[in-house]
Amino acid sequence: MKSFIVNLCVQRLAGEAIELRVSTKSSIHEVKQLVSDILQVPTLCQSLVLNDESLPDDGLVGDIFQDSSVLHSVWLVIDHDVIYSHLEDANPALRAAAVEALVQVADQSDARGAEALCRRLQSPTAASRTAALAALPHVTNRGDPA
Repeated sequence: MKSFIVNLCVQRLAGEAIELRVSTKSSIHEVKQLVSDILQVPTLCQSLVLNDESLPDDGLVGDIFQDSSVLHSVWLVIDHDVIYSHLEDANPALRAAAVEALVQVADQSDARGAEALCRRLQSPTAASRTAALAALPHVTNRGDPA
């Protein structure tokens, strides 16, 4: 497949939109990373939706969009619940990514985030406990009973 640039408009449900110029050889995950860099939304929380279908992370832009002369639009759907489900995942890398994402989206009054991280403190793996301990100050206030 020959590589070329595609113009992509990523629209949030609230109406805000960003325009990206991406290579047809880029993956959807790479597009999500660009969105994350601009909007500060973790890739873990993002779904890019076209025609009521979520685009797969391993899909290539060029397989989905072939016309470089038009502005293609996709919807950005943000789901923070994905973070909480991944905090309990069997895959340690996914759990670590979820802790990192939680730090990005949670604020210091997020009791749900604090409770989820406290559960991670009971993890059998040291890396998981350490990551949760480092993240707790980002989702709790000093003196909170978290």
